[in-house]
Amino acid sequence: MSIRSAFIATLSGVLSIAVTVSAAVPGHVDDFPAGVGDWNGGASAVWVSTGGVGGGGDGFLSISRNGAQLGVKVDDSSGGQFVGNLTGDGVIGFSFWLNDVGADEDIEIHVGLGESFSNFWLSVDGFDPPNGTWAEFSVDITDASGWVQIMGSGTFAQAVANSDRLLFRHDVPPLGFFPADITGDFGLDRVTALPAACSAPELMPGEKGVSFAARAFDGYIDPARESSNGVDLNQGLSTFIIELSGEIVDTDGSPLSADSFTITDTDGTPPSIDSVSTDGNKVTITLSQPISVGQRTTIALAAGAACDSKVVVEESIVVGFLPADVNQDGCVSPFDLLRFRQYVSGAAAPKFGLVVDFVDIDRSGGLGPFDLLSFRQLVNGVSPATQEWAGNCLP
Repeated sequence: MSIRSAFIATLSGVLSIAVTVSAAVPGHVDDFPAGVGDWNGGASAVWVSTGGVGGGGDGFLSISRNGAQLGVKVDDSSGGQFVGNLTGDGVIGFSFWLNDVGADEDIEIHVGLGESFSNFWLSVDGFDPPNGTWAEFSVDITDASGWVQIMGSGTFAQAVANSDRLLFRHDVPPLGFFPADITGDFGLDRVTALPAACSAPELMPGEKGVSFAARAFDGYIDPARESSNGVDLNQGLSTFIIELSGEIVDTDGSPLSADSFTITDTDGTPPSIDSVSTDGNKVTITLSQPISVGQRTTIALAAGAACDSKVVVEESIVVGFLPADVNQDGCVSPFDLLRFRQYVSGAAAPKFGLVVDFVDIDRSGGLGPFDLLSFRQLVNGVSPATQEWAGNCLP
């Protein structure tokens, strides 16, 4: 059998077409604790029980070849943690440890990934394992300039999105379909699917066209009435949906709870938290009663990022409650009536939220003729207002 024929047969074993759908696992590490595991290929892959990166008692994979192609791979029919839609699954690269075990040879290891035979790539950089000791290396799969296509067609992004192989093989430039033959061996240990860096999710700001009820935003002042009967302070905001740029958990990694929030008022006793629920990156906070009228209430969050609970997330929003403060300046004045009319007529629009957030004074859920009546009642202290709000300001 010719070398070319032998290689094609070997490559069929190394890069055979797979039918299993896999998903890469960010942070997954294969440190070969007991056996070769899911790794295989045309070269001889042997598990060595001691002498890995961790020293005595730490296993590693020894790959050897005599005058032929030297390499080893894992694929989606066996080791699915390293294949799939890599960046879509949250993997940004791979790190690994190499050792030129045995005699000192001119070994140059390149990393391969992509779709077997149809769109496969090798890392441009080759990694020279030190003789008799371990060194860590890594490849970045977010930068196509560091890779060269050796078979098939398509883009590097497509290869990364449909990768069914992770390959470590010896080769020398020019890199191509047929690698260089060699007699030699190398050690492989601690292959890791590198996760994207975990960053602290941030509070999403208010957005024009998105109501305060759908996404609470900092600085909002509730201008609607405080009472339905002129006696009890029984109306106001008691449920808040905050949206972050990513998912969050408690700092110990458990599901988010009321313990992650602190409620304070500028003066007086704030409501307590009845419940907290999450839906992806949205958090719904239900209070025991409406926020305090005539006060600014701060809802502060101290939690952890879902990608790593040790990444601290500290955010807060301040929401006021001042009936008739339509223009949101913290005081009730004739300018609020002017802004009410501008919003209703369309002569002005709020920067954040919807018009209804600022003119639904009777809390009916929409704009209606009774909102102007309710506004005048609040300003003049006519029931169901509990007091005259004209001239009042928030602290």
